[in-house]
Amino acid sequence: MQQVGGALGLAILVSVASAVQRHEVADGATDPRHLLVTATSVTFVVTAGIALLALVVATVVIRSSASVAPFDPMAMLGTIEPGADDATPTDAVHLSSAGPADGVRHDLAPAEQRD
Repeated sequence: MQQVGGALGLAILVSVASAVQRHEVADGATDPRHLLVTATSVTFVVTAGIALLALVVATVVIRSSASVAPFDPMAMLGTIEPGADDATPTDAVHLSSAGPADGVRHDLAPAEQRD
């Protein structure tokens, strides 16, 4: 998509330069250096205008999307304080100091033992 935008921008600027040269020739200009400098100057002004317009559009778009709260994965975990009595297994899993030394939950039996 970026290549299409660049090609389209270049086509617009070449069209502007060509129109300026045709206008200068119609006004009686014959020096090729004058035609080139005039067309290039006008094209630079048009390019600066497009860049300014892009800056304004980007500023408006970025400001409007900044009002959306950023995604916070830690907010999904809940706010369970260590030692809270109302902690549920869905909120957080706390390994207490009284648990097994290897840190593995042994209360979950393999599927063949649960039958």
